[in-house]
Amino acid sequence: MSQSSSYSRLITTDSTSTLDRSRGRVQLIRGDLYYSPNSQRTVHLPPVYDAIPYHDCFKDSSAEFRQPLWWQPACPYLAFVPLRPVFAGVPFQDLFHISYIPHSRYAGFTVDPQIILGWARLEKDIRDAVELLLSHGGAPAIAWIVQTSLGCTGRFRRIRDLRAGFADSKNWFALFMGALSYAIAVSICLRQESLYEEMPHWFSFLHERDYSQIWLSGIRLSMVATLNSSVDRAGVFVQLYQCH
Repeated sequence: MSQSSSYSRLITTDSTSTLDRSRGRVQLIRGDLYYSPNSQRTVHLPPVYDAIPYHDCFKDSSAEFRQPLWWQPACPYLAFVPLRPVFAGVPFQDLFHISYIPHSRYAGFTVDPQIILGWARLEKDIRDAVELLLSHGGAPAIAWIVQTSLGCTGRFRRIRDLRAGFADSKNWFALFMGALSYAIAVSICLRQESLYEEMPHWFSFLHERDYSQIWLSGIRLSMVATLNSSVDRAGVFVQLYQCH
């Protein structure tokens, strides 16, 4: 059986596994009932996008992506976006703190170029890993909502503006983290692995494609590869049935 047919079978097969509903909640939103089996957050009904909601991190806010949106087949990773991303340890150390360079009294402030380079490299590594894993699993390619999260490049007149731009960029970067979480989840499901597999297939697969074990171990220990209820994620609105 090909990987693509395995993926198709996976997303259309009825699941018989038990589901822990202890964290579930029913909400009445605009006269309709919405049920979540694993989240008690208060959410708002999102807009309906007629097309992929492309954004520009230099001009737009990422706030809408921290709420569940309607299922968008081209962007399934939006459901995996962490609500409180943590940037500690490998490979996120360049995002863990802010280092700026004051040029002069009139020129303003910029983020340390070494942080910018490390950030851009990490984005590329994550994007490549996501595309490799999805292609290997026969899953459809995804559409990237933003091409980069680095909206804090350039020069800022005031340090508070730089800090605000830096914080916004970290929030946008959470979408890249969510995409890698999604790709890892696809790999785990296709291989029918445990969430606590000693050596998951995605790890060895990426290592064979020149990803270092240090980088992969950091991802594995981070919230990106923690696919359980300990990490709150954006979630998704999905209409299961047309009828009542």
